[in-house]
Amino acid sequence: MDNQTRAYRLFGVNNNALSKVLGYQLKLIIDSDDSPIQSRLKARKLTMHILIAEDDKDLKAILETTLEIGGYTVTSADDGAQALGLAKKTAPDLIISDILMPKMDGYTLCLELKKDPQLKAIPLILYTATYIDEKDKELALSMGVSRFIIKPIEMEDLLKIIEEVLQEHKGDKSSPSEELEINSEALKITHAERLINKLAEKVDELERANSELQWHRDHLEQLVEKKTADLATAKEAAEAANQAKSIFLANISHELRTPMHAILNFSQMGAGKTKEVGQEKLYHYFSCIDKSGQRLLTLLNDLLDLSKLEAGRDSFILEEHDLKVLAKTVTTELNSLAANKQLKLKILPTDENTVAEVDSDKILQVINNILSNAIKFSPEEKEIHLSFNSTFLLPQKGPSLQENCSAIAVNITDQGIGIPEVEQEQVFDRFVQSSMTDTGSGGTGLGLAICKEIIKGHNGTIFAKNNQGEGATFTFIIPRHQ
Repeated sequence: MDNQTRAYRLFGVNNNALSKVLGYQLKLIIDSDDSPIQSRLKARKLTMHILIAEDDKDLKAILETTLEIGGYTVTSADDGAQALGLAKKTAPDLIISDILMPKMDGYTLCLELKKDPQLKAIPLILYTATYIDEKDKELALSMGVSRFIIKPIEMEDLLKIIEEVLQEHKGDKSSPSEELEINSEALKITHAERLINKLAEKVDELERANSELQWHRDHLEQLVEKKTADLATAKEAAEAANQAKSIFLANISHELRTPMHAILNFSQMGAGKTKEVGQEKLYHYFSCIDKSGQRLLTLLNDLLDLSKLEAGRDSFILEEHDLKVLAKTVTTELNSLAANKQLKLKILPTDENTVAEVDSDKILQVINNILSNAIKFSPEEKEIHLSFNSTFLLPQKGPSLQENCSAIAVNITDQGIGIPEVEQEQVFDRFVQSSMTDTGSGGTGLGLAICKEIIKGHNGTIFAKNNQGEGATFTFIIPRHQ
């Protein structure tokens, strides 16, 4: 806060230009019928002399302007010592002094005035924003001070007090009581105690301010460190997201371009050779177009499914279903595909309760995707097993699962070449296939990503791990009750 703003607040002046504020407010005061200034101007008593002792230039300017507009002659000093010197040269009718000033404070100025026979009868008003204890006021009044004012104060109120003090001392040039003369040393001691007390308070304030400043500095360093770390994390996340977007766009462009090129090539070949080739060749062209179209449609459907799942726009119809029955449905549909590679699909017998609240269509899709991958990447004449076991899911953040809950695990185990350990989480990302199975044998690379989102929608978890001997096991766990 600058000095001028502080001055305005101390004297109740609004934050406008000083001259405009003083001129406007004082005009209102002067125009009032019961205004002390109006009474003074009517009486034409313009010879009253007031001495101001104030070290703050802005405060002093406000006082000078106020009193001069009020019809007083004003002299000002920067501290108590200067004010005492001016008073000795020309005794004023009233002295207004701040208490906290350099060289000589207001209390000392009062004692010095009372010691001087020529000056002891001059009324003195002390005003302060620092010495605000009741003991400070008692000390001032015991020294013979006429008024003790605590800032802030409205200008009109200050002018009324000045008028009152001048009226009280009009023609009163009597000496102060002998008790005041006798106890001046005691007053000095009390004054010294108040100064020491005030100094102690200031030291405490400085220590508190320093402690608070130190805390804020330390806190700022921590905050800056945290913000820097957050920015670094955000930067890394943004870069990773940008890279993932680039990879996604590259993959989706590749996946879309491949079947589209096949469709265009075979359609052009068929159109160009309609009259030259036989029905069998044309059938081959149309079959290739249909195969590529179906692959393209599958890719688009997978993209649509994944985007809806990730955006939370796909609804789940949760009802009690037997997961063993759902698994049997999928194996029946895929038996012919497995038979082409002399693979055996087996659902291992179990006494476990395999009933859970699920969206049957979506769980069928999960089992189908995982089992299809197992068939696709398993060597010939191997076995693929489906098994079930009871388990528990640990608490999750958020409202979905707040405590351990009963769950069922579905395991699909193959006898293939397995998945490198570093890739066992990555295979659930979009367009990612294991380096051990990325043989160009087809697929969109979205199947496991869709499985992950479906299981997540069931408040479950899905993961892959290598078997002790050969192959890998994909496991998904879902709560029995949602």
